[in-house]
Amino acid sequence: MARPRKGARVVGPHFAARDGRWIVKVFDAAGTCKRVSFADEDEADEYVRGAHKTTLGPTDLTTEVAIEKYVDYLTAKGNKRTSIEHTAWALRRFFDDARPVWAITAAWCHARYSTLAKELAVDSHRGILAQCKTFATWIVKNKWLRKNPLADIEGVGRRRRGKDQLRLTAARLFLSHAIHLAKAGDHGAIAAIMSLLLGMRSSEIVTCLVRDLDENEKPCDMLWIHEGETANGQRSIKTFAGNRTLDVPEPLRSILAEHVKCRPLTDPLFPADPRKLRPRGPSENTTGNPPAFHYRSWVLHAVKRICAELKIPEVTAHSMRGLHATLAIERGATGRVVADSLGHSDERTTLQSYAKPRAVKRAMHARSLELLTPAKRAE
Repeated sequence: MARPRKGARVVGPHFAARDGRWIVKVFDAAGTCKRVSFADEDEADEYVRGAHKTTLGPTDLTTEVAIEKYVDYLTAKGNKRTSIEHTAWALRRFFDDARPVWAITAAWCHARYSTLAKELAVDSHRGILAQCKTFATWIVKNKWLRKNPLADIEGVGRRRRGKDQLRLTAARLFLSHAIHLAKAGDHGAIAAIMSLLLGMRSSEIVTCLVRDLDENEKPCDMLWIHEGETANGQRSIKTFAGNRTLDVPEPLRSILAEHVKCRPLTDPLFPADPRKLRPRGPSENTTGNPPAFHYRSWVLHAVKRICAELKIPEVTAHSMRGLHATLAIERGATGRVVADSLGHSDERTTLQSYAKPRAVKRAMHARSLELLTPAKRAE
C-alpha cells in the first residue's frame, strides 16, 4: 500500500464522470483535504495555479526551481551557453507555471503537449518535447519523480528537417546575390555563403574565430571547425564528429581573406554589435563586457533577408546544409564523405534527414550503372 504524501499540496483537476464536473483537492500541512468542484476545466486550472502559490511549503520543489537546477547542471557539464539558453526557454515554454514537481503527471503532460502542438510549428513543438523528455529523465535520476511522465508521449506531425531546399536556379541566384552583397561588406551575406558552400551549422559559423582560417596553398583556403562546448565565454575543444577541416572554395576564399585582413587572430570571425543583441539573462555577462558572438539566428535572418530581396522561396539556414548534402550526393560523393563534411558521426543521418531522397536514389543508380558498364579498352 502506498504511503500517504505529507505536506501541503494540490491535486487535480480530475474529471468526475458521475456529475460532469472538474474536481480539485487541496491538502494542508496536516493532511486535511478540501474538495472544490468546477464546471469548466479552465476555471479549475486557474484555481490550481492560485492554490499552488498559497499552499506550497518551503520544501516543495517546483518546476521553476528544477529548471534552474538543471541549468546549473548543464553549465557545470560544459554545454554551450546558447544551447543552455535554448533548453531553458523550451522548458519554461512547456512548464509555464511553477507547479510542484510531484504534480507533473502523464495526463497533464499529454494535455500540455496537445496545446503546444496546436500553437506552434511542428519543428518547434517536437523540439520542445525532446528537451522536456531529457529534463524529466534527469528529474527521475535525481529521484524527484518515480517515473518519466513524458516517456509515452510521441511527437505529432512530420518535421521538415531541411527538406525545404532551394532549386538549382534559385540557389544560383541566391549565391550570386550573396557574393555581390558580401563584396560590399555585408557580413550576414558572407555567413549565408558559408552555410551553402561549406554546409556549416549556424552555431559553427557564429563561433568561428579569425585564427580558424588557415592557409594550405592560398590564404584562407582552409577552415578549422572546433565544435567544442562554450563555458564562461571560452571555447574548449572536444574531439568528435563536429571537429573537422573544410576546403574553402572560390570566391568565398577571396571574400574571407579580405574580411579578416589585418585583424587579430583571437577576434570572432563575425563580431557582434552589442546594441543589436538581446540581454543574455541575469546570470550571464556579469562582468559588464558585451558578448562577443552573434546568436545563431543571425545566420537565419541573413538567409531569409537575401531570399526576400530576390523574391525566391524563403528557406532556413539549416536547409542550406541539406542542399549542400543533396548536391554533393547527386554529383557522386559517398554518404560517408558528405557526413564527414557536415560533421555527422553517422552517414544515415545525412542520407535520411539532409539529402533529398531523389538525390540518394539517383546517386545509387548512377553508381550501379558505372559498375555494370564495361570499361573502355585501352587503345
